[in-house]
Amino acid sequence: MKDFIIKIALSIRNAISKKVTYLINRFYLKEFVIKFALSVLNIINKKATYLIDKFNNIIDKPDLEKYKKLSPIDDMENGDEYIDALDWAIKHKDIKNIAITAPYGAGKSSVIKTYVKKHPSLKYTFISMATFNSSEGKSQDDGEKEEIPLEKIENVILKQFFYKVKKNMLPQSRYNKIEKMSYKYIFAWIFCINVFCSIGSVLVFPDVLREKVINCINFLIDLGIPEFWTHVIIPCLVLLEMIILASIIKQGMIKLKLKEIKLFSNATLGSEAIDEKSIFNKNIDEILYFFEATGYEVVFFEDLDRLENNDIFIELRDLNFIINNYEGLEKPVKFVYAVKDELFHNKEERTKFFDYIIPVVPIINASNSEDVFLKEFENNAECNISKEYIKDVAPFVSDMRVLYNIFNEFKIYKRTLKDSDSIKLVDEKMLSLIIFKNLYPKDFAELQNEQDEGIVKQAFKDKQSFIEKRTEKIREDINELEEQIILVKEDCLKSTKEIKYAFCGHLVDWKGSVRRIERYNGYRNYLYIIEEILDDNFNLKDIYEDKSIYTIYYANSSYDNKRKDINSNELKVLLESYAKRWTALKLLEDKKKEGIHQDLEELNKQLQNISILSLKELIDRNDVKEVLSDNVRSNKVLVFMLRYGYINEDYSMYINYFKGDSITKDDMNFILNIRNREVQSFDYKLTRLRGIVDRLNIRDFKQKEVYNFYLLEYLLSNSSKEIDKNKLDNFIQQLADEEKESWSFIDAFVRKNNNRKKFINLLALKWENMWIFLTEKAALTYNRQIEYFKWLCESLKVEELLNLNKDKAFEQFFEENEDILIQLKDVNINYLEKIIEKLEIHFYKLNIAGVDKKLLDFVFDNNYYNINKYMIDTILVYKNSEITESDLNRKNYTMIMTSGYDCLIDNVFANIEEYVKEVILSNDNNYDDEKYILVLMIKCSDDMDLVEKIIVHEIFKLKNISVCENKYWLLLLKHRKINANFENVIQYWKQFSENGLDEALIDFLSTECDAILNSDRSFVEEKFIKDLSFSDIDNNIFEKYISYVRLIFNDLELDFASMNQEKLKILIQNKYIPLNKECFDKIKDVSVEMATLYILSDKDNFIDNIEIFQIDEDIFNNLLEETGRTDKVFCQKIVNYYGKNFMNENLIRAIFNMNITLTKDLFKIVFDEIDNKLKLTLLVRHLNLFNADELEKIFSKMDGEYKELSNREKRRDIHLPINSKNERLCIYLQKINYISNKNIYDKEQLLFRIKVNKQQR
Repeated sequence: MKDFIIKIALSIRNAISKKVTYLINRFYLKEFVIKFALSVLNIINKKATYLIDKFNNIIDKPDLEKYKKLSPIDDMENGDEYIDALDWAIKHKDIKNIAITAPYGAGKSSVIKTYVKKHPSLKYTFISMATFNSSEGKSQDDGEKEEIPLEKIENVILKQFFYKVKKNMLPQSRYNKIEKMSYKYIFAWIFCINVFCSIGSVLVFPDVLREKVINCINFLIDLGIPEFWTHVIIPCLVLLEMIILASIIKQGMIKLKLKEIKLFSNATLGSEAIDEKSIFNKNIDEILYFFEATGYEVVFFEDLDRLENNDIFIELRDLNFIINNYEGLEKPVKFVYAVKDELFHNKEERTKFFDYIIPVVPIINASNSEDVFLKEFENNAECNISKEYIKDVAPFVSDMRVLYNIFNEFKIYKRTLKDSDSIKLVDEKMLSLIIFKNLYPKDFAELQNEQDEGIVKQAFKDKQSFIEKRTEKIREDINELEEQIILVKEDCLKSTKEIKYAFCGHLVDWKGSVRRIERYNGYRNYLYIIEEILDDNFNLKDIYEDKSIYTIYYANSSYDNKRKDINSNELKVLLESYAKRWTALKLLEDKKKEGIHQDLEELNKQLQNISILSLKELIDRNDVKEVLSDNVRSNKVLVFMLRYGYINEDYSMYINYFKGDSITKDDMNFILNIRNREVQSFDYKLTRLRGIVDRLNIRDFKQKEVYNFYLLEYLLSNSSKEIDKNKLDNFIQQLADEEKESWSFIDAFVRKNNNRKKFINLLALKWENMWIFLTEKAALTYNRQIEYFKWLCESLKVEELLNLNKDKAFEQFFEENEDILIQLKDVNINYLEKIIEKLEIHFYKLNIAGVDKKLLDFVFDNNYYNINKYMIDTILVYKNSEITESDLNRKNYTMIMTSGYDCLIDNVFANIEEYVKEVILSNDNNYDDEKYILVLMIKCSDDMDLVEKIIVHEIFKLKNISVCENKYWLLLLKHRKINANFENVIQYWKQFSENGLDEALIDFLSTECDAILNSDRSFVEEKFIKDLSFSDIDNNIFEKYISYVRLIFNDLELDFASMNQEKLKILIQNKYIPLNKECFDKIKDVSVEMATLYILSDKDNFIDNIEIFQIDEDIFNNLLEETGRTDKVFCQKIVNYYGKNFMNENLIRAIFNMNITLTKDLFKIVFDEIDNKLKLTLLVRHLNLFNADELEKIFSKMDGEYKELSNREKRRDIHLPINSKNERLCIYLQKINYISNKNIYDKEQLLFRIKVNKQQR
């Protein structure tokens, strides 16, 4: 229904407008007529619009809950007790001054409003005295307020009394008021006057009036207006004249004030001026008249306590007393004061001044404001405010009116700014600014007006100042690290010890080696010995102390204790250069090169991050005292909002309404700074970027001052226009100049930017040396280099990327980093394949965990890898995950040959030498299968040195040497790669030992002796033993073989003279040479010892054929010596056979020592040769050889009593000493009846009684 009525009204208005326009065009009215018509039309249009709006308001009743009013309410909840108390006090006849006490915003006025509403018959008036601390511009609680003069307060109260009632209620009052005169009233008077004048003119000047009317009609006709319409226009013009005159009169009367009319020379008529210096006292009659005429019973005073002038309460109490004592009043007048509790400072003042006090419990304070906030925001679907946020901010708001105003302003701002600039606004940030606005209106106004001295602006200036200081410190650290890296690269000395050695050498002018350094500072000596100085933890700087004397003790080739004295200044100059180099090298040794680069990368990251950190993040990561100035920190609310990010760098979006391409003050400052060449931070906040771009010239983008993250990001997203493209090109071109500032901007920008792909693309196309810079000059860690390479891959075509490959930098990057494919797993596989193919990359080491199978197959199938142990192992495990690490290490080549992966096998065959060198030769623990080893040897047969290395590094032994070609036999034998047995030895000997055993075989026989001796000896031939006998093999080894084989030479045509005597001895001892005269004669010519040994080797055969062997005295003596104690029979035989030829003292001694039994012939020879002392011994040993007659002859050759035994012609006694020999002799002689008997003559002598054998006689 509403919409229908509105449509009808609009249709009527439009129809009238169209009709008037038609008439104007139809009759070609003059210009002033047209203007007049248009004015009338405009009035009609406005009136129609007003009526439509009024109609809308009638139909659409306002949403009373849409906003919160700040004025007191008249339906207070939980206020019954207050109302009852106030009603009782007002009705009590003795109570005249009533106080309603509570803090500001507690609901005092609401109590009064509710009371008045519930008592409609009550006659009352309100006096409100609100004031504001305009001098400070802060909330009333923040500072001291100026005291307002009492006269001014009284004047305001008096005006509120009198200007509330109509003038006709106080006709006798001296206070005159201007009353409203309605437009209709003025128009009626003007109409009557016009009618009166018209009638008078007709009556007095009829002809003149008629003439004027006719002239007007003719004038209009001359203008082309038909006569009919002239009769319409003239009345209309008269009517318009009256309307205009009425308007002029109405406006003029407002400003017109009649002060006085001078009637006569000494008399004036006018209004009395009020003396404002004595208000209550001078106007007490007016005040009494006011209450007498109006009949007011109660006066409610509000906010008098805000005036900070308590004298007014004294005046009002006095006024109340006068009023209530005035007899002309029918009812008493009560004064009710709404004041704060702390108005009076002690209990006596409060209770003495007021007749009754009503306390009001505050509806809201800092402790319960959270509940009120939640009530207003929690169920409001329009707002996205969290409970946590409300809990945080509620304690700062303790006034209900402030809270309601926050709610109202928040809604207005939100609805106004919600679609502004298509920017997503956060409700909590907006509400935070509204809270700040209500608590600190002056500060907010300064912020909104973009005044630099505002406290919020100061906070962000503090942020920038902190960033600049921290940036400077980080840059110093970066420069120090970079200098140290350069120092290390350029330094010819590569360790801290070398630096210290050089320093010490320099101290003594390179004339010797320093032993110790003594420092004397005037009080005591400090000693530094060279070992202490060279210690890794000793800092060279510790040596130096100002104003000290140094003595250097050193040694050279001439002296061990030379000395040199230097002062502290000389040492300082020398120490500065060395200490700096030492510090750089020490850092490198402690952290290694990658560690330093990581530190440098971390510092660069800090440098980039700090410029893009928000103020909230800076406060979180640092002490707030370091970030914010004292002035800002004094505002606790602001610090809270900043700390939690409720007020941040984008605050301008929440307090300003932007339209079109307008820019903020900060935006304009950015432009001015560029043109003034003033450097700004990269993250300088820009708001209206379209306007900024349009205002900047192309030449501005050739300056480094234009470096700004927001600006570049906008250009990357909005460069469809040709001029924007040119600006962006200039920006990018400048970034590619490899200067430090440009790189800092690039590295920081790519971390946060959403248009990184386009940015990297444009930058790479402009910067051919980009990758060289990233890897060599930018001091990036490996992970950061990977990050940049990924960005290049996602931003460039392969051909474009390869344009950056200067000095084979990409090949080096791929081949040096084993996890490169893992790091690049997010890059398109086909893209990577093209890169690998185009660059012909050969991976030296590759970690494949998590790498796509398709990519790995491409790499391995196309041989994009180096032949080395790591890569071979990687491929084998990739193809067969069941292969063990042990197999890879011990049987690598076997695993390749059994893998079935032809691509790998073919690649290894094609690069067999490289494979052998990189894999086989790099491992001393290869256990490949025998057949594959032989294949490998054949593959490398063109290089026998390489074959030998294969044989050395493979752990194997051929069971039979004949399974491979004989050209490898020497190497196999040399390196013990055949089984140690006689079969292999004899095969090799037959193949290579035409002239005897070669050195390799001898060595093999020597080292593998034990193993060979445990093998089958049936393969051994007599000729091999003979060759072995004439070889240079160690005699001990030779003896082992001879003693094991046990052969007997059949062919004795041997040159014993040329044979090693020790080997000959071994052969003889092991009976390889049978005993015969021919061999004996040859061996006898070799040496007596060999001949002796030869005889002893077969003693039985020698004794049996003793007559054929001719030996000399030396051989005879050696035989006696060798067998004397071991073979008495042999000795006895050779002595009896050869003794007569070689009789001498040695032989006689041997006969006696060995107790040899001699033949009679030899006995006689020996008996004749020996001394008398030995004859008895020899005789006793051989008694059995002789009879009595023979003994008689023998005794005749002996001396003493024994010779007496030879005389047997008469009986006689012969006395001999008692001993074993004599006893044996006596027994034998008695046995053969050579003596008759024997007796013991005494204890020491035997008595022989000889009787003569008569037969013998």
